[in-house]
Amino acid sequence: MLQKAVEGKPGSAAIHGGISDEEAIEHFVYRFAASSGRVEFVAISPVDSLAPVSNAILSTFSTGEVSVLDIPGGAGAAMCSMLTTMALLRKEGVLPALPLTVRIVCGDLSPQANALYADMVSKVDTFLRENSISIQFESMIWDATRNDHTAKLLDRWFAISKPTSEYVVCISNFTGALIGAGILEEFKPCLNQILARLHDKKSTLLWVEPGSNHTNKLVKNLAQYFSSAIKWFKGPSAGEGFKKSKYKMINPLNGSEYSSSIEVERFERL
Repeated sequence: MLQKAVEGKPGSAAIHGGISDEEAIEHFVYRFAASSGRVEFVAISPVDSLAPVSNAILSTFSTGEVSVLDIPGGAGAAMCSMLTTMALLRKEGVLPALPLTVRIVCGDLSPQANALYADMVSKVDTFLRENSISIQFESMIWDATRNDHTAKLLDRWFAISKPTSEYVVCISNFTGALIGAGILEEFKPCLNQILARLHDKKSTLLWVEPGSNHTNKLVKNLAQYFSSAIKWFKGPSAGEGFKKSKYKMINPLNGSEYSSSIEVERFERL
């Protein structure tokens, strides 16, 4: 896997992960670095357009107890990158190293992806603890089109989340399935259930995607859906869209530089 990642030459541009071990590993090998870079970019916010989201992230993950539902979790690029970025900022004296406990429940359709995520958490655990960040992690098999799976996932999330100061739902790199595979309409009842269960809790939804035609379609659909069906969370207006930026990043595995983009939005409980 490492050799393939260093070579960085996937056979197909359309890699979105999947239920099989092969799909999960392919996504881990060829897409983890890009996914990680997007989350790092929004966390440190080198552009003004992302500053509101970045400031909110830095505030949420500053101290106390935070509970995260990471769906679909994949191999953990989003939260592992988020927390190691926070830890590095603490190490360099940019942020105060106040005690922070983060409890993560990951839902993903792939057992292999869940296993990769657990392995990534174990690899970053020492660095996080050295910078006063404690992480607890669990994963479950989750089908994004099934309400019963979602109910079971939420039951477990809330069971391990006490006490907590804030609930965060993290959705990232989901356009391939929602738009490419056409499951958005089937996912909406599950999304509604997740956000409805947060009706009385301090909570936010952080949604991070690469800039693409799929993302453009998703954002337009979500803006309409939130305004009509999920009125207890504040999102972008139909004409506003997600916050976005283009940038260049260096893949640390092989030193290659390439262009990338991000579209991100933070939905806050009203």
